[in-house]
This record gives sequence, structure tokens and C-alpha cells, in this order.
Amino acid sequence: GLYRYRNQSLQKQEFFNFPVINIQYYSDVAGPIEKKGDVSNYNPLFAPQFKISISCTQTATIHYGPFINRHRAKIQTFFFPPDYQGSRSQNLKAGTPRPASTLDIEANFLEGLKIIVPFQDGEKNAKFEITSEKATIKYSQPQFCYDNIENFKTSIDVTLNRCKGFTNATENELPFLISNELKIKLHLHHSIKWNGPVDWKFNFYSNQIKLFLVNRYFGLFKSLANDWSAENVASLPHFIPVRYFLNLHFSHFELFLNVNEKNIIKKLNDLDENAHYILGGTYLDATIQIPFEKFQPVKKEIIFDIQGQGIYFKLKLPRDSSIFEHCQYMHDQIEASGTKDVSEGAQAISAYRLSLNGVYTYHTKLVTNVMDSIKIYISTNQVLATFHGFFIRYLLYLKDNYFGAHTQFVDPSNNSQLSQQFSRSTVDDVIRVDIENLNSPSLNPPEPEKRNGFEAYVFWEVSEGTVRLPVGLYDSDIVESIIVPKFFIEFRNVPTALDFYLKLESVSLQMDNKKDQSSLRKFGSLRVPISLNHLTLRMYNMYGPLPQKPTYRSQMNVQLGSLIGHTTIPQLFNLGTWASNFGYHISDRDNAAAGRLSSEKTPCWDSLNLNFDKLIVNIWDETSVTELSIGEGLTVKRSNLIRDTFSSKTRIHIPQINGRQLVPKSTNSSSSWIEIGSFSSAFEINMHGKQPGFTEAEQFTFLRDQDREERRIFFLWEEEYDVEAVASSENDEEEEVLSDEERNQVEEDSDDFEEVKVRSRTGSLKGSEGFLTANDMT
Repeated sequence: GLYRYRNQSLQKQEFFNFPVINIQYYSDVAGPIEKKGDVSNYNPLFAPQFKISISCTQTATIHYGPFINRHRAKIQTFFFPPDYQGSRSQNLKAGTPRPASTLDIEANFLEGLKIIVPFQDGEKNAKFEITSEKATIKYSQPQFCYDNIENFKTSIDVTLNRCKGFTNATENELPFLISNELKIKLHLHHSIKWNGPVDWKFNFYSNQIKLFLVNRYFGLFKSLANDWSAENVASLPHFIPVRYFLNLHFSHFELFLNVNEKNIIKKLNDLDENAHYILGGTYLDATIQIPFEKFQPVKKEIIFDIQGQGIYFKLKLPRDSSIFEHCQYMHDQIEASGTKDVSEGAQAISAYRLSLNGVYTYHTKLVTNVMDSIKIYISTNQVLATFHGFFIRYLLYLKDNYFGAHTQFVDPSNNSQLSQQFSRSTVDDVIRVDIENLNSPSLNPPEPEKRNGFEAYVFWEVSEGTVRLPVGLYDSDIVESIIVPKFFIEFRNVPTALDFYLKLESVSLQMDNKKDQSSLRKFGSLRVPISLNHLTLRMYNMYGPLPQKPTYRSQMNVQLGSLIGHTTIPQLFNLGTWASNFGYHISDRDNAAAGRLSSEKTPCWDSLNLNFDKLIVNIWDETSVTELSIGEGLTVKRSNLIRDTFSSKTRIHIPQINGRQLVPKSTNSSSSWIEIGSFSSAFEINMHGKQPGFTEAEQFTFLRDQDREERRIFFLWEEEYDVEAVASSENDEEEEVLSDEERNQVEEDSDDFEEVKVRSRTGSLKGSEGFLTANDMT
């Protein structure tokens, strides 16, 4: 095995500890095989019994890891041929003694069982520990192959009642696995020929299981797999091609994903101290295939397929959060599920059915210009989503903690300075923290080891969706609903960039309020609610180099189709209230202690392009209707590229806008209307903002420093690309400014409507002070 094990050969390794054990062993006295016609009559189902029964009346402990498994393989090879060899034939002629077909071992642990899996995680000793109040283990080893190759397999059945799982990742760690009953059925097939492929199938059955996952656990599982397979293979003839199949069958399951800011975890897996997103459901059926059919491959793939019903996605916040205190349904259980063990939390998304499949690809060696990847394809139907601002905020934390810049969690208990800085007082919950030293290098997590880059790709398709927009700040008693028949989301995250794409079709605003419906029926039948024929959103973020990977460029493009329909003034007021509350919860200043104090602001360059094709809306009240029309659409562009006189700029262009107000001639009929007012206009608004903070030169230096490897922002490097321009600038003391004709041409071609930068030997950004000249303003 590994050298570190051989180096510790003089140390004793405990295999098991049974305080009291009862063993029963028996083997039937076999008679001869009878002859039936011209062939021998042998049935393995009625073969002689060969069995060992073990009973332990006190709590027992079993240590079983990679090191002990290798010794088990050596001992078993002495009695049975290894899987890379052909199976031995058995003499089943008539008159010979009837052989036992299997060796059966059954162990019952009446007072509890503890299973410890020790392994090496780098240079550290790690372990998985599973405890159970009562356990049963059954082992069946075939003695030879008879008739059907499918039956030539070793079977292991493990039943654990009220079990819990632990690791030694941190000192103050609660169980990462809690299950009322866990059954594990293993079927390990054997080959009848040399180097023949075999299938090893692992089936897991559980009722009311809770599983906590952090990125650290993925690293431990990977280290365990590497340690388990680290035995030196002498040559290709001794290689055993194996296909692993993991089948999960869970009912009333919950998966907990940590969503603390900056992945700072005080007490791992503690629901009262940490924020979690909970993915649960009434039923889950998953199949995971891990093929190891090639000899020492560099690239490996894991294929998975998951089907679920009654799926929900909830947010559970710590008890010291103001949202948890004020949001009533944040700490209410789902009573409709009929299960008392369902964890409390605010439900963000629910779906009747979930289908998820994909492939995880990783490399066993560090390969240049090659990334490990995971590709996930999700399909759901009958989806109900609630859009509180804090749901989106913690969803971004989820992305950072598992795929972004904070995959390694920070334990403040292991750093006394960090622990003191995040201590809270008991009066008014005031945070006492040393702001100046919070970003010191000693508090930052260690630099990660060199490894292949990682790509995450997610495609999510939703049918029959409903989006609820709560009007209340902390409740959802009053909501506005948006009906989305079908939409899909495409997400791709790589070490250098994030790409997000959203497309919706035939979106309509539902009239849930009875008062709104009565307003639309006041002058006749119910009018058609507001509908949008399509919406596309594209967001692209650029990341800087490791290890910080800050976002230094962010671009968002929004394309809206035709918005046509009827609405009411109260409904518009509710939408405005929801938007205000949504923005309040997105910032979440009351609970953003870690983010506000430990994160450093950067002069990121953000830009927004929004295009609206058409808008025709009728706004109803009790006595009249207002018609608003933007037939040629509108355009909104915004950027925060800093200049000498402003730090952000926004342009709003509306080629034509018309409006009029109508009242009916008669209160009992809507066949004829009287126009009491109208207006028609077209305008372009340019707004320049000046905020304290970074200067033009500081932003330029930041962008150039973060873009030095990829060089995706062209104007930062145009001097290096244009050799003639560089030579000209060296001979000319004055700055080279583009002509008006060249400036206008570039401005028309630029998607981000950024001003043309002149080449400056000092490296600062220069440009005009606005979009319009004095003549244009006139």
C-alpha cells in the first residue's frame, strides 16, 4: 500500500473491539450428489449450509479502512482466487459429496455498533465514523460459479437503526448524517475469466435521512478513494476492471447546504448557528455509475441520474438573524407533509417532480490547459417559487461556497483573533470587531494547492412555473403572481468567468387580488392581464487571477419583448412595494456582518444594456382607464467606468411615448369612451453620478492588474497591440487623441457605449465628459 503505512509497520492497528461476543459455527454433513437421468442433480438453493453466526450484547467497534482492507484482501486471496484470475471449477459429478454453495456470516449487534473508517488526507489522519443504536450485518461468499454468472457474487447486507455519521474535519462538529433507518445492500460480482469486467452494486435505502454537505466533505471522500485505491499494481495482468453502481432510494430526505457569508462556520452542521439551504422531498431515486474499466486512466467520469417527487428548497437561518426573528414562516414546519421530522425554514421553491442527470469528469494528474468539470441537466414541472430578496442573496452565497471563491470554510474557533472579532454583545446585538486588522493575511485561508481548473455547467428547464412576489417585508400574506408556462436557465462557471443565460416565454401577471379583478370588471368582462411574450437575460462576469479571483468586469444584457395588457393602480403599487423590499433584503445590512467588515470593495467595471421592444398597458382605477404606449420601445444603458468628472453614467432613450386617459360615457356601459387628456413625447435622458471612492487611475490599475493574464478588455492593452502607436507616443510629448470622426465611429460600434480612451503615457483613462455635445443638448 502507501509508503506511509509501510513506514508505520511496527505500530499495531486495531481491527475490531467486541467486549462480549457469542459465536456459533456449523456446517452440514453433505451427502452425495444424486443422478437424475444422465446428468447430476445439484441445486445450489438446497445446498448444505456453511454458516457463522455472531452476536454481541455490548457496544462494539469496527475499524475498517484502506490499510485493513488490503490485509483482508490478502487473507481472502488465500482461500478464494482473486478477481483478476479465472474462477475455479467445481466437481459436480454424481456420487461426489454435495458442496456448500456459499459461506454465510451473520453478525447482530444488539446494543449498538460504531464503524470507524480511518484514512490519510494528505499528511493528516482523517476518519469517518458511523454510530448505530442497533445493527445487523450479513455476509454471503460464493464458493464457486454454477449455471448463472449473475448469481456468482458476494452479497453484504447492513442494517443500521438510528444511525449518525461524523468526521474529524473540525473540533466542534455535529453529525453530517442522521437517519432513522439505513440499509446498505452490496452485490459484488466475480468474473469467471482472467481480467474479466465485474460490476459492484451498492444499494442504499433510508427513511427520514438528513445529510449535511460542505466542500470539505468532497475533499475527504476524494482522499478516501485515493487512499483506498493506492495499492501498487504490479502489472496489467493483475488489474481488475470494475464498474461501480450506487443506487440511492430515500424517502423523506433532506440535504443541507451551508450558505454562511464567506463560508465562515462557527460550529459545523449546527442549524442554530449557521445558515443552510435545505433540499428535501418525499422520495428520491438516484443512480450513480463510476466506471474503472481502464488501467490507470488519467481521465475519469462519474455518471449520475436522479429522480425525485415532492421536492422543496428551503432557507434556514440562524436564530440570531433578524430575518429569522421577524419572518414568521421562517421557523414554521411544513405541516402539509405530515412528517414531524421535516426541518423548519422558509420555502423558496417547490416542485412536483424533479429529473436531474449529468456527468462529473476529473483527472488523476495535474494536466495543463485541462479542467475538471461537472455538467448537470435539470428538468422540473409544477414549480412554485417565492422571490424574497434574501432568497437570492443566500443563493449567491451558495454559489460562492461550493463553486466560487470561498470553497474552503473558515472555522473562527481555530483562530482566536478571528473569533474575538466576530464576538457579539448581549445588548442590542452590537457587533464588536477590529475592522483594520480583519483583512490581515493571517486571517485569510491558506493558498490552495495547485490543481486542475474546475468548470460547472447547469442547464435547468422548468414547465408550469409560478413566481410569487410577496408584498410584505417579512411575510407572504399578500402576493402578486407571475405565470411562466416554460423557461430555462443556463449557467457556466469557470476559473476565469461566469456566464448566465435566462429565457422566458409568454409570461403573464395574474390577478390574485379580488379588488383588482373587480376594477377590471367594472366596465364589462374581465380584461386580459399584462403579458410579456419573451424575456432574455445574459450576464457575464470576469474573474481575476488566483487565489482571490475578484470580479473585475460585469456585464448584463436584458432583452424584453412586447408587454401588452391591463392592470390596476393597486397592483402597480404592490409591485413597487415588492421591488423596494426586494432591494432591501438583497443588501441585508442588518445581518451582513461578515460581508460588510471582511470584504474589501473593488472598483469593478459594471455595465447594463436593456432593450424593450414594445409596451402597451391600460391602467384601470374605479372611474377611468389610462393608456400608456411605447410603440418603438426603449433603451437603457448604464456603466460605472470612472472619469475625471463622474463615476457612473446612465442613458435612457425613448423614441416615442404616448398616453391618454379615458372615461366611459355611461357607468353601465363601456361601449363608448371620452378622452379627457393625452400627451405625446420622445426624449433621451443622460445622467452622470459622482460617488466618493476610487479614482480613474485606481480603477485603471485594478482592471489592468486583474486582466493581465487573460487580456479580455482590449482598450487596456491597445498600446501593446499597436506597435506604431507606441512608437509614435514615445516621440511625441503630447497625448494622441482620436479624431472626431474616429470617435463617433467607435461610439456607434461599441455595445457598452463606452467613451473612446486616448492613449496616455501615464496610464489613466481619458474621455469626454458626457454623451452629447453642446449642440446636441441645444
